[in-house]
Amino acid sequence: MNEQFKWKLIYIVAIAILIAPLHMMSVPETRGNAGGWLAQLRDKYQLSEANLGEVDASAETVKLATLGLRGVAVNILWGQANRAKMMEDWSSFGASLTQIAYLQPHFFKVWDYQAHNLTYNTSVEFDDYHDRYRWVIEGIKFLKQGKELNAGEPRYTSRIGWFIAQKIGKADEHRQFRRLFKADDDFHSRDNPNRTRNQRDNWLVGHEYYNRAWAEAPDPAKLKTTPVIFYSQPTMALIYYADAIESDSTAGETPRFGDVAKHAWEQAGKELARFGEKDIPSPYGGNIRLDALEAHVAQEKAIVAQLEQLMPGEFDKLKAERKEKLSAEVRKALETPVEKRDGGDHTVNFTFWKEVAERTAPDRRAKALKLADEYERIEWAARDIRTSRGIVNYDYWQTRCAADQTDEALHARQYMYEAGIERQAARPTKAKKLYEQAFAEWRKVLDKFQIVREDSLMAQDLAEFVDQYRAALRQLAGDDAKFPEKFILQDMLELSGKTSPDQPPTPEKVEPAKKPQKTVESSKEPEKKSQRDEG
Repeated sequence: MNEQFKWKLIYIVAIAILIAPLHMMSVPETRGNAGGWLAQLRDKYQLSEANLGEVDASAETVKLATLGLRGVAVNILWGQANRAKMMEDWSSFGASLTQIAYLQPHFFKVWDYQAHNLTYNTSVEFDDYHDRYRWVIEGIKFLKQGKELNAGEPRYTSRIGWFIAQKIGKADEHRQFRRLFKADDDFHSRDNPNRTRNQRDNWLVGHEYYNRAWAEAPDPAKLKTTPVIFYSQPTMALIYYADAIESDSTAGETPRFGDVAKHAWEQAGKELARFGEKDIPSPYGGNIRLDALEAHVAQEKAIVAQLEQLMPGEFDKLKAERKEKLSAEVRKALETPVEKRDGGDHTVNFTFWKEVAERTAPDRRAKALKLADEYERIEWAARDIRTSRGIVNYDYWQTRCAADQTDEALHARQYMYEAGIERQAARPTKAKKLYEQAFAEWRKVLDKFQIVREDSLMAQDLAEFVDQYRAALRQLAGDDAKFPEKFILQDMLELSGKTSPDQPPTPEKVEPAKKPQKTVESSKEPEKKSQRDEG
């Protein structure tokens, strides 16, 4: 046997030895056979195409056709899509987006970015609101296509809900969009054929999708987004629905008041309570419940009372000793009631209590230190809850849900609506009376709910109705019309910045003739109408 033949034989044997384990590792899964080690790992960690969602044969073919140059192909297609959009070549733009999605089917940002592009940026290129609505729906359909390929990703479901709720419900032409959405038989028959016409409201459909996203996200760590905002979405959808049915004329229907509106606000309040009971990951670690704040405050007060019994007057003594050295900020924190403290106030207070506990007599020191440690633990938990409640304006919306289902608020909104009808029909006497009835009802609501009374945006909303009231007065008496000297909502006018009662009314809002502005970045959300909106 010559040397050359010997080495060939060695190579063949070595290859055979290596092929055996590789074969065992890579055996594909078949019916009744779990497959090799790699197939089992793919199944365990849900990594295969079938685990992620529906398998798109076209997408797989396109990926293979790039011959390993998928990254290059993607960059070229992004450039083509941007050029097509600039040239308003919508056919080429849509084709490019489809090809990008084929090459990156499991990259969430691709679907989200381009769905936003279609819904917010492409739609505004058209003058007719019917065309704008069609492109909004195209963006939603694009995201739904991404969801089909990524079944286990709750962010797709949540974003579909966002586009249906926020884009349709808060666009400049939201009344027209809401009407078209309710009448869109094609969309609803494909989306949910069991949906009744009353359930076709965009806010209710958005709420439906948000709840699905909740069900798909048992592990919040997989959200890759702010959990407290994610879990607040069903609540906000029902709140905006309750607000919308009192203000919009949708699908030829007049705004709904009375029992219908009251029931909507009650449902929103129940949804908010469900949100408050949810265990939500805290920004600082661990889980929190938003509705637990009041219980923590009660515990803090009880601990302070026990510490005062162990060391009567020691806390005030310590403050007095440090009085000259304390900054104004620290003094304010020490005087702030427990229920109104922020994170910095908490730190100052439990630090002081620890010092007091350390100064306690030996026979009581161990108990005092234990109470001080417990006080610190509860203070930190309360801080975490306050931070998350602040992100979603939990306290404000809790108060709004309670306030807006009162008879006074329901009557106030109905009187406002009827007054506007009378004023536009040139019946100023009746309009004036209805506005004044509405203001009287609002006064009752504002006196009862402090958070609503202190909200500057609520003040601005009311100031718009006051402008309409002034217009009714001018219809009655022309330039000689006099605004009441002791106006019942003067404090809200001042809060809105309109301190002069004789300030002329602002012009009534008119539907703009120009196109809505595009968002500068496709990842940017639509401009919020209020700082009370979702984060």
